[in-house]
Amino acid sequence: MHVDDVVAVMRLVADAPAANGRTYIVADPQAYSGREIYDAIYANSRGAVSPAPTLWWSVPAGLLRAGGALGDAFGVVLRRPLPMNSELVERLLGSACYSPARIERELGWRARVGLVEGVREMLSSSK
Repeated sequence: MHVDDVVAVMRLVADAPAANGRTYIVADPQAYSGREIYDAIYANSRGAVSPAPTLWWSVPAGLLRAGGALGDAFGVVLRRPLPMNSELVERLLGSACYSPARIERELGWRARVGLVEGVREMLSSSK
Protein backbone atom coordinates (compact mmCIF):
# COMPACT_ATOMS: atom_id res chain seq x y z
CA MET A 1 0.00 0.00 0.00
CA HIS A 2 1.19 3.45 -0.84
CA VAL A 3 1.44 5.87 2.07
CA ASP A 4 -0.96 8.30 0.37
CA ASP A 5 -3.61 5.56 0.20
CA VAL A 6 -3.06 4.65 3.86
CA VAL A 7 -3.46 8.27 4.97
CA ALA A 8 -6.54 8.77 2.79
CA VAL A 9 -8.29 5.66 4.11
CA MET A 10 -7.45 6.55 7.73
CA ARG A 11 -9.05 9.97 7.26
CA LEU A 12 -12.08 8.45 5.57
CA VAL A 13 -12.65 5.89 8.32
CA ALA A 14 -12.13 8.47 11.06
CA ASP A 15 -14.78 10.75 9.52
CA ALA A 16 -17.32 8.08 8.46
CA PRO A 17 -19.97 7.25 11.09
CA ALA A 18 -20.72 4.04 9.16
CA ALA A 19 -17.17 2.85 9.93
CA ASN A 20 -17.67 3.04 13.71
CA GLY A 21 -16.86 -0.38 15.20
CA ARG A 22 -16.11 -1.92 11.78
CA THR A 23 -12.94 -3.66 10.70
CA TYR A 24 -11.68 -3.18 7.18
CA ILE A 25 -8.93 -4.71 5.10
CA VAL A 26 -7.06 -2.03 3.23
CA ALA A 27 -5.35 -3.44 0.16
CA ASP A 28 -4.87 -3.04 -3.54
CA PRO A 29 -7.75 -4.84 -5.24
CA GLN A 30 -5.25 -6.66 -7.46
CA ALA A 31 -3.24 -9.47 -5.87
CA TYR A 32 0.34 -9.43 -7.17
CA SER A 33 2.56 -12.47 -7.42
CA GLY A 34 6.08 -12.42 -6.07
CA ARG A 35 7.33 -12.39 -9.67
CA GLU A 36 5.16 -9.36 -10.54
CA ILE A 37 6.55 -7.49 -7.53
CA TYR A 38 10.12 -8.44 -8.47
CA ASP A 39 9.54 -7.40 -12.09
CA ALA A 40 8.15 -4.01 -10.99
CA ILE A 41 11.16 -3.41 -8.78
CA TYR A 42 13.57 -4.52 -11.51
CA ALA A 43 11.93 -2.38 -14.19
CA ASN A 44 12.19 0.70 -12.00
CA SER A 45 15.66 0.11 -10.56
CA ARG A 46 17.73 0.19 -13.74
CA GLY A 47 19.04 3.67 -13.01
CA ALA A 48 19.55 3.01 -9.31
CA VAL A 49 22.98 2.78 -7.68
CA SER A 50 22.61 -0.97 -7.18
CA PRO A 51 19.78 -2.17 -9.44
CA ALA A 52 17.98 -5.43 -8.88
CA PRO A 53 19.74 -8.30 -10.67
CA THR A 54 18.27 -9.50 -13.93
CA LEU A 55 16.17 -12.61 -13.52
CA TRP A 56 16.15 -14.47 -16.84
CA TRP A 57 14.88 -17.81 -15.60
CA SER A 58 12.10 -19.20 -13.49
CA VAL A 59 11.40 -22.57 -11.91
CA PRO A 60 8.13 -24.26 -12.88
CA ALA A 61 5.66 -24.57 -10.01
CA GLY A 62 5.42 -28.34 -10.49
CA LEU A 63 9.17 -28.71 -10.05
CA LEU A 64 9.10 -26.62 -6.88
CA ARG A 65 6.23 -28.70 -5.49
CA ALA A 66 8.13 -31.90 -6.31
CA GLY A 67 11.18 -30.51 -4.49
CA GLY A 68 8.99 -29.68 -1.51
CA ALA A 69 7.59 -33.23 -1.45
CA LEU A 70 11.13 -34.64 -1.61
CA GLY A 71 12.11 -32.36 1.26
CA ASP A 72 9.14 -33.65 3.26
CA ALA A 73 10.12 -37.27 2.59
CA PHE A 74 13.77 -36.73 3.53
CA GLY A 75 12.63 -34.79 6.59
CA VAL A 76 10.68 -37.83 7.79
CA VAL A 77 13.70 -40.09 7.24
CA LEU A 78 16.07 -37.66 8.98
CA ARG A 79 13.48 -36.87 11.68
CA ARG A 80 13.83 -33.13 11.23
CA PRO A 81 12.32 -30.62 8.84
CA LEU A 82 14.47 -29.59 5.90
CA PRO A 83 14.68 -26.02 4.61
CA MET A 84 13.08 -27.06 1.32
CA ASN A 85 9.69 -28.57 2.13
CA SER A 86 6.09 -28.29 0.98
CA GLU A 87 5.28 -25.64 3.60
CA LEU A 88 7.96 -23.35 2.19
CA VAL A 89 6.86 -24.02 -1.38
CA GLU A 90 3.23 -23.17 -0.58
CA ARG A 91 4.30 -19.94 1.11
CA LEU A 92 6.23 -19.11 -2.04
CA LEU A 93 3.55 -20.13 -4.55
CA GLY A 94 0.38 -19.82 -2.52
CA SER A 95 -1.81 -16.79 -2.21
CA ALA A 96 -1.97 -14.46 0.74
CA CYS A 97 -4.62 -12.36 -0.92
CA TYR A 98 -6.60 -9.90 1.13
CA SER A 99 -9.72 -8.37 -0.28
CA PRO A 100 -10.70 -4.72 0.23
CA ALA A 101 -14.23 -5.50 -1.03
CA ARG A 102 -15.94 -4.53 2.25
CA ILE A 103 -14.43 -1.05 2.48
CA GLU A 104 -15.07 -0.53 -1.23
CA ARG A 105 -18.71 -1.56 -0.80
CA GLU A 106 -19.43 0.23 2.49
CA LEU A 107 -17.37 3.41 2.17
CA GLY A 108 -16.53 3.59 -1.52
CA TRP A 109 -12.77 3.59 -0.89
CA ARG A 110 -10.35 2.15 -3.43
CA ALA A 111 -6.55 2.30 -3.55
CA ARG A 112 -5.40 4.89 -6.05
CA VAL A 113 -1.70 4.09 -6.35
CA GLY A 114 -0.88 0.76 -7.96
CA LEU A 115 2.21 -1.39 -7.59
CA VAL A 116 4.18 -0.12 -10.58
CA GLU A 117 3.53 3.56 -9.84
CA GLY A 118 4.30 3.10 -6.13
CA VAL A 119 7.54 1.24 -6.78
CA ARG A 120 8.57 3.85 -9.37
CA GLU A 121 8.00 6.64 -6.87
CA MET A 122 9.74 4.78 -4.05
CA LEU A 123 12.84 4.02 -6.11
CA SER A 124 13.06 7.45 -7.73
CA SER A 125 12.99 9.15 -4.33
CA SER A 126 15.82 6.92 -3.04
CA LYS A 127 18.29 7.86 -5.80
